[in-house]
Amino acid sequence: MKIQNYLLFNDDGTPVKQVVIPSGNYGGVLPNRVATILHYTAGGSPIGTIEWFSNPLSRVSAHLLITREGEVVQFVPFNRVAYHAGTFYNWHSIGIELDNYGTEKLSHPLPADKKVRLLYWKQTVTKTWEVYPDVQIARLIEVMRLLNETYGPLRTICHEDILDSKSDPGPAFPMGDVLIKTYTGIVYPAPIVPTPSLGTYKVTAYLLNVRSSPSVPAPNPNSNIIIGTLKQGAILTVYEIVGDWSKIGDSKYVWSAFLEKQS
Repeated sequence: MKIQNYLLFNDDGTPVKQVVIPSGNYGGVLPNRVATILHYTAGGSPIGTIEWFSNPLSRVSAHLLITREGEVVQFVPFNRVAYHAGTFYNWHSIGIELDNYGTEKLSHPLPADKKVRLLYWKQTVTKTWEVYPDVQIARLIEVMRLLNETYGPLRTICHEDILDSKSDPGPAFPMGDVLIKTYTGIVYPAPIVPTPSLGTYKVTAYLLNVRSSPSVPAPNPNSNIIIGTLKQGAILTVYEIVGDWSKIGDSKYVWSAFLEKQS
């Protein structure tokens, strides 16, 4: 797998399944990425999660969903805020949902080979938990390694660690194995060396889009995306001129015609 323009692609160059959700279910530019936060869906089918994230009344989302069969679904690009763990954590993390019931539901009894009796550290009673399939965990590790190699180093945090009321991904989640296989031999991206600037500029347009590359997306809409908007009068630093575009940061470009040199 690979990441291009903050979207996840398969090895053959095809994008993973991408579901467009209402704009109210996710936020603006992700300020930084310091962690991945793991959740379970508490449901029996990815369809329910997709429908819930697609509902404008839900006001929730995650960046990715990984099904029991190991399929990956992307809802939010990795440069946008997903609503999955509370405001502070949303601003600093990538949210991954795992298709899993958590505790066994009376309405949906699990086969004997897909459940285990465990005592969860937040509870005093042993309960039955759904086991995570090997193919699902293998895909999660693959995705997490890729995220670390692209944006890392990233911490791995469970939803249960940051909210007392949450129990996901739960005691049946093989955390030790996931951590070992995710971080062993990982190659993190090289530190970004500051680039000498060409000076400061003022935005002259009423609103000026910031794009992920120096082009307008045509014909492939995934080749370039709007990652932010600047208001008139904003002062910014330009590091490089690329044709008609000005580079104002790492993978951040604006149309040069709407900039006025200040210094």
